[in-house]
Amino acid sequence: MNDTQLATRIRSIPAAIARYWNAKPLKLDITDATCGQNIYEIVFDPQIVLAASGARLRGVHYNVEIVNVPMQPAPNPLGPLITGRRVLQGQSYVLGYRAVFNIGESRSGTDSVSASSRNPQADILEAHEYGHMLGLKDEYNDARFNRGGVDYELPDGTVQRASGQEHLMDTMRVEQESRQARYATTIAYAVQDILNRNGRRVSRNRIIGDYI
Repeated sequence: MNDTQLATRIRSIPAAIARYWNAKPLKLDITDATCGQNIYEIVFDPQIVLAASGARLRGVHYNVEIVNVPMQPAPNPLGPLITGRRVLQGQSYVLGYRAVFNIGESRSGTDSVSASSRNPQADILEAHEYGHMLGLKDEYNDARFNRGGVDYELPDGTVQRASGQEHLMDTMRVEQESRQARYATTIAYAVQDILNRNGRRVSRNRIIGDYI
């Protein structure tokens, strides 16, 4: 892959992520003491800012390293095997405020490849990792690595259990399944905090967007 092809692939990643996360919009149904009830649509606009080799950027949320390497077989097929800060070659991951995207992976987004029965995980890898950047955890049900799914405490007071459902943050095997309501949990809490801090006391905060 030459430099031009590499730059094209990198530029395609945000569009591939946005297509999954915006295909069926997530919404917030919020009531506050000042403005009453309002429905807010959540729009995801991921952006990548390219830096010259060795350059440091200010104001970025995550430092993302783009690699293009062959996948190395791993003992855990459901996700990266992390020991301390060592990650197997070829695994894409988010760790702290650093991420690695391997565009050599068959699941990497190109914004032109759609998932199919032949490859049900195509074009979805970075969309999954983007979920981690939003504060979401893996929903794997994998006892070997002490992964038993995730309990979501939603802002409306309900608790939702997610485990082994093959959605975006699980095994990534279902096309266009990124709009589960629980995937807006961190955003809903952040919006509520912003409104409360600006004198708009929130009495209702419900996420809309469960799709099968």
